[in-house]
Amino acid sequence: MREAIGALVQEWSETAEFRPRRLLVVFIDDLDRCSEDTVLAVCEAVKVYLDVPGLAFVIGCDRSALAPNGLLRDPSPAASAFMERIFHTSYRIPVADQQDVREYIDRCARAVGIDRLLDERLTTLLAERSARNPRRIKRLVNGFVLEATLNPTWEDFPPEAVVRTLLLQYFYADFYRMVAGGGGPGAGDVIAEFRTYQQVRRLLRAPGPVPDAELPRVNRFLHEHDLPEQPWPPGPRR
Repeated sequence: MREAIGALVQEWSETAEFRPRRLLVVFIDDLDRCSEDTVLAVCEAVKVYLDVPGLAFVIGCDRSALAPNGLLRDPSPAASAFMERIFHTSYRIPVADQQDVREYIDRCARAVGIDRLLDERLTTLLAERSARNPRRIKRLVNGFVLEATLNPTWEDFPPEAVVRTLLLQYFYADFYRMVAGGGGPGAGDVIAEFRTYQQVRRLLRAPGPVPDAELPRVNRFLHEHDLPEQPWPPGPRR
């Protein structure tokens, strides 16, 4: 099999005179998501063909996941040397900055025909909530297209409502199910409770003491959720 592949690659790489030789490149992605046995098996298979002329391998993975503290835990010295021989060179893909992410969102939006629906505010919202992850961005854009074009529920709503709903659905799935399903019998008003939570959280995290007028509402909310009430005696408080 090795000789057959070598012959095929050699035939592929040889071209007419005065033309550059062609190169057959094999891409292996997401190696860090495989099991330890699979990682070693793939590397062993790649090693067999490293000396075949005209054949190159590009492996995409998170190197930290393959490090001794990652997927390949406590490798032997021979295994470490073996991995070093496999990776002849490495290139770290730079992390996209905010401008790169915005341009990527715009390109995805143009590709599916929704660029007119995404204004500056929605683009910023997608960039922030997707954590600048290309997979999440594509998922959100595709979900937006399906919801906005196929679901008649959104005909009377602006695009921002669709995007915000998708953000809840993807990144806060439990809360979205509570809102969409009503929270179940006796759950009360989920939206009102969440807004109260936001207000209480803002009061507790704000510098300085909580205003006296807000203390009953804060302690009532904490008591309803079995959280210890905050003792605020008269006089100076921290």
